[in-house]
Amino acid sequence: LFVILKAHAHENEFSNWINFANKLNKHSDIFYRLKENIRARSTAFNEKTQTIYYATNIGLFAVDFDGEKELKKNNKAFLVNNIVSYEDKTYALSSKGNLYTIDTKNNIKSKNEDFNLAPFSVKGLKIFENTLVFISQNYIHTIDLKTNKHIVYDINISTYEINDLYIDKNHLFIVTEEGIIQVPKENESNTKEI
Repeated sequence: LFVILKAHAHENEFSNWINFANKLNKHSDIFYRLKENIRARSTAFNEKTQTIYYATNIGLFAVDFDGEKELKKNNKAFLVNNIVSYEDKTYALSSKGNLYTIDTKNNIKSKNEDFNLAPFSVKGLKIFENTLVFISQNYIHTIDLKTNKHIVYDINISTYEINDLYIDKNHLFIVTEEGIIQVPKENESNTKEI
């Protein structure tokens, strides 16, 4: 987790996290173990709240300077496959294929209805610079996190055929078993703004 922090936190923020870990760490080890005997799935750092989120096979956890706590949904473990953050926004993809946001007070809210997504249909969740990207029902969705502009790309490929994707300024790159497909981002015939 501290490698992620070093990449995202300013030097004085990183020092605060090192001091926090040293307080918790009773051993002379260089690493502090938050949880043992788990399978980690994803981790993210929210710069605004100075919170590390990590998703595991037993639930979603948040660590800040006050300590660690499990985030639950309807008083049950919230199982997440992927979690990403941008500035004060944190997004989670549940293990059931639903999109959620986590606000600065760690409240969990479903986003499927906001983006007209069918339940259990979201796959893949990434952030490229200031753009949130996810796949759902043969479409790729991009959301500019600064302007909230939501664009849907009709890619005519099954969600389950897509292994990975990447975006740059001008193109979407879709990785499938068959190869890499390049799609122009502003091709009006395959997009609609919501």
